[in-house]
Amino acid sequence: MSLVPLIVREVGHIVSQLKSEGLSILLIEQNVPLALRVSDYAYILYFSEIAHHSGAKELAEDKEIQAEYIGAAKRETG
Repeated sequence: MSLVPLIVREVGHIVSQLKSEGLSILLIEQNVPLALRVSDYAYILYFSEIAHHSGAKELAEDKEIQAEYIGAAKRETG
């Protein structure tokens, strides 16, 4: 196993722990699965503008927005 998955897992654990202690965190992250897993709310920036914002759970379930801005749906299908 490479080091990167271990680091991602540890960062997720630390952010989740800080969140459970009541701290607010501004997380700027390109790893969408990690960001949505530890976030309550998410913003998608597109050319320095807010293109979409919603609850993290809603964004995780919105395949249309993911396909348009994240490309996740394209990876799932091919």
